[in-house]
Amino acid sequence: LYPSCSRLTSIRYDAACLLYVVITTKLICEKYIPKMNEQDRMYFRYTFFPFLCGAFPYTEPTQKQCEAMDAAGIPHPETSIYDLVYHCLLKLLA
Repeated sequence: LYPSCSRLTSIRYDAACLLYVVITTKLICEKYIPKMNEQDRMYFRYTFFPFLCGAFPYTEPTQKQCEAMDAAGIPHPETSIYDLVYHCLLKLLA
């Protein structure tokens, strides 16, 4: 159904994989959340995927970030990717 990503150039690989994720997400929403219309699915994708791109730094700060937080007296984040994504999905699908 989908092209072999290993034979594509890097940009085409990224585009093909992104398309695969978008289509898969659309199909999952249609199957498991049938009350969600196309506009709601679009808003879900445009909210959830950018969130995913920014979630990792909150759970894995660099040494430099830890030093800056220590200097500013800010506690280090104590959460996991699972917890962040789980709570985001709960809010988006409520």
